[in-house]
This record gives sequence, C-alpha cells and structure tokens, in this order.
Amino acid sequence: MKRKILDTDFGMRVKLLADRLGGISNLARISGISLSMIKKYIAGEADPSRTSLLSLMAAGQISFEWLATGGETVPEEYIIARDKALAPLSDETQRVVDAVIEIMASDDEGTKLALSQNAFTFLKTIRQNKEIEELKNDMEVIKKRILGEEDKDFKTSESAGESQQQEKKHRVGGE
Repeated sequence: MKRKILDTDFGMRVKLLADRLGGISNLARISGISLSMIKKYIAGEADPSRTSLLSLMAAGQISFEWLATGGETVPEEYIIARDKALAPLSDETQRVVDAVIEIMASDDEGTKLALSQNAFTFLKTIRQNKEIEELKNDMEVIKKRILGEEDKDFKTSESAGESQQQEKKHRVGGE
C-alpha cells in the first residue's frame, strides 16, 4: 500500500532548488541523488530519507529546516514562485478553470474521466517537453565544456593541415 505524502509543498521546494541550480539534472548530479528519485520528490510520490535531505541541503546551500518543513528562512525564489501561483488569472484562464471545476463537480462520470485523462496527458507532455529542454541545456553545457566557449571543428590539426595543402594544390593547378 502506497503511503500518503503529508508535506505536499516539499515537491515545490525541491523544484525551486532544482531551478536555482539549473534544472533537475544538475540537482541530481550535484546532490548525488538519482534523477528518478528527484522527479519522485517533485511529483510528491516519495518522501526523502534524512541522508537525502542532507544531500539536497548541501547541494543548494539552503537550510535543512526550510527544505524539510518549509519553515525558517524562505529563499526569495520560493516567495516569487508562491506569489506567481497565487497571482490573479487572466479572464480567459479563469473561464477555463471555472469550466473545469463545474465539469468535475458534475455527475457526468464519462466527461469527468475524459477531462481527467486529457489533463494528465497534457501535463505529461508539458513535463516531458520541459525535461527535453533541460536535457538540451545540459548538452549545451557539456558541449561548451568539451569544446570550449567557441565551436571548434572536430578535425585534428594534422588533417586540417592536409586539407589546406590540397586546397592550395587545386588553386595553383595541382600536381
């Protein structure tokens, strides 16, 4: 039996920490916690061990109490994200939210099921797209580390020299 996660805001705090460190892949790498476990924390599917809390705390240089409970000093990013979540919705978005609430409060089980399935499918797509973007960003960072700040050709200096000699031969008339 799956136990219920009591602290629903823990996932939001882990997500804020990940964003602060450049994405969930970076958080996993820096903390030494698997990417799949970080994703479970964010989704509210798992509670961390004390060791994992300490690893996350050290990775983000944040207080143990804030990470574990949301108490004590709150990072500014958390306040900004919370305020965005509580910000007034546009009229169009509010109409959609009202429609969803009305549908979910109705007795039409078929429509509720269809809406739920679509919503979770869309959410999964959005999360996958975000993960793809994070992976692309990670690949860019790796590329820059390997190649330096500028893109370099993968030719060795020897093969580059041979190419230049062949170009000179063609321009002069060859051998």
